Amino acid sequence: MEHGAPAGFSRTRDGAVAAAASYVTTGQALLDMDPLAAEEAIRQMAATATADEQVADMLAKLRAARDELAEGTGPIVYRQAAIAWRVDSFSPDRASAAIWNVGVLTRDGVAPPQAGWAISAFDLVWERDDWKVERETITPGPAPILDNSAAPATAAQLTAALRGFTDFGSHR
Repeated sequence: MEHGAPAGFSRTRDGAVAAAASYVTTGQALLDMDPLAAEEAIRQMAATATADEQVADMLAKLRAARDELAEGTGPIVYRQAAIAWRVDSFSPDRASAAIWNVGVLTRDGVAPPQAGWAISAFDLVWERDDWKVERETITPGPAPILDNSAAPATAAQLTAALRGFTDFGSHR
């Protein structure tokens, strides 16, 4: 971890996949940071050539999410997981990898637990001795339906049931 962001990936195909999977699951960490810390974390993950654009885009998304959730109570919970991956191209200097992922967001009073499914396609470059995000393109879905084995949880139920759990990849 550097500046609150994942770092230290190997200059291999597996290292590129690990970087993409780690980057796609940084939402909760970024939501928990103040804007200056979030900017440092985003710049840590970003390629130099596109860092300013990535910072502006992500800070705007974080601001919008916080504004939407401001009327709620309790913590903003955003659990994310990388489900599957695909490598579209790889060389020691550039890689393209796609991660099928899910994010579960909730905040009591404003956002019942909801899952957002997406494919995040990353163009990565090797610079500063690590894989950096040159570009991320997010495509919604594919999303499975619930299997009716459990009723959807409320925000309070989800928070209570997962109390004490730590997200994979978290260093808290």
